[in-house]
Amino acid sequence: MFGFLKRGLSAVTGSATPAYIWIDPAKRILKEGIKETQLRLDKKLKIDTNSSIFRFRLEQEDLCLGTRVAEGVRLLKPDRSLSAPYVPISRIDDLGFVDFLVHFHSNAKKSEAATEFPSYLDSLKENDQVLCEGPVGRLAYLGSGQFSLKPDQNGEAKQVGSRYVGMIAQNTGITGFFQLIEFIASEASENTCLTLFLSVDDISDLSLMEELTSFQEAQRLILNVHLKNNAPEGWPGLKGDLSPDMLCDFLPEPEYDPLILICGQKNFQEECIRNLGARRHRLERIFCL
Repeated sequence: MFGFLKRGLSAVTGSATPAYIWIDPAKRILKEGIKETQLRLDKKLKIDTNSSIFRFRLEQEDLCLGTRVAEGVRLLKPDRSLSAPYVPISRIDDLGFVDFLVHFHSNAKKSEAATEFPSYLDSLKENDQVLCEGPVGRLAYLGSGQFSLKPDQNGEAKQVGSRYVGMIAQNTGITGFFQLIEFIASEASENTCLTLFLSVDDISDLSLMEELTSFQEAQRLILNVHLKNNAPEGWPGLKGDLSPDMLCDFLPEPEYDPLILICGQKNFQEECIRNLGARRHRLERIFCL
């Protein structure tokens, strides 16, 4: 899968080049004064029935894209008629390319970003171009358990930290967290404790499980998977409707003053906040992407 797993595991054992939380502006394409670049499709890899990884080449092969860990970009058609936000799943210090995990939906109730833009990306041929604007988003990881969080896209960022970070991802929300997980799990100097509660509607919505499981086996991530519908016979994980006990039993206890990050649809976020509040988690320590 483009080498993510091999790189991640070797980094945990200390044999890989260390990840970098700060990149020299001279090595970045997106930086102060430059907020847009062109990407060319290099290749795409179908990883399951609903998802593919797209690798795009940067304009200069000796530079990286320029986002911080867990920070996103907006991809656009060249005529700007269609766009969608994405968080890369490649590392911030990868030179010459950037990777995105793209999910495909047939649900007509999904937003334009969830349906039309993935279909457009899937129609691209090798060397076709897209525009890339950024960075965008309200979350960025600064290292050592410290995050930059914005109340909205144009709001003033504040620094918030905790050694204990709980992540709640619904379906495709895992893409918002994967780069963060890969960085912390692959960097030996990081002692941030990560817990991921991954809730999916159907088993076909599971992506990147090989990588996530490898980080769990290396004791760098506590992973719990919740399957809401159509659990197959013998399913070993959680299933059915979400409950306060189901969610909170697998997240850091409120006594540790954890930072809780949620990525999912608005009604899912609201349900999670209610459940967390019922178990004495402080609302000011809960952040929805």
